[in-house]
This record gives sequence, structure tokens and C-alpha cells, in this order.
Amino acid sequence: FEYDMSGLEFSTLAPDFKRCIISRVAPNSPAEWEGIKPGDELLAINLKPIEQMSLNEITEYFKSGDDRNLFLEFIPKGSRESKKIIFTLKRRI
Repeated sequence: FEYDMSGLEFSTLAPDFKRCIISRVAPNSPAEWEGIKPGDELLAINLKPIEQMSLNEITEYFKSGDDRNLFLEFIPKGSRESKKIIFTLKRRI
């Protein structure tokens, strides 16, 4: 059993649940280190658009292995430009 290794909590938005908004960033987590903040919108993981994923698939990416790199694309809250980063998962427990 693996726990989240990103430090992210997120929610999806109705009516189609195809948007993923960051709701919380854990202190001293990979998400915080990369500058991700609550209100940012996740667009893609490893080039796969969020709208093509289930909530379970998104969650599994963030539990997929200590020191695993993920390519994330997101839009910071209040911005119109997306940001792309290499994000390294870290076991926190």
C-alpha cells in the first residue's frame, strides 16, 4: 500500500469532473518545493490531459513510486499561462 508522495490534495469540478483544482499543498512536500499552490489547475500528467483521466488514475500517479519523476503541466491561480515542471515524488512516511 502506498500513500500520496506529492503533497497535493485536489478536487474535480462538476458538471463533468474533467477539471482538477489543487485544494491543499502539504508543507515541506514536493508540491511545495515546486511552487504549486492551492487554486492552481492541473492540466496534464506525463503529457496526458487531465480530462482524459479518471480521478483514480490521477491519484495513482501521485502514489506511483519514491523518486519517480512526473512531467506536470498546470496553470497557476490567476494566470493565463501554463507552467510545465518535472516533479519528483518523495515518500513522506
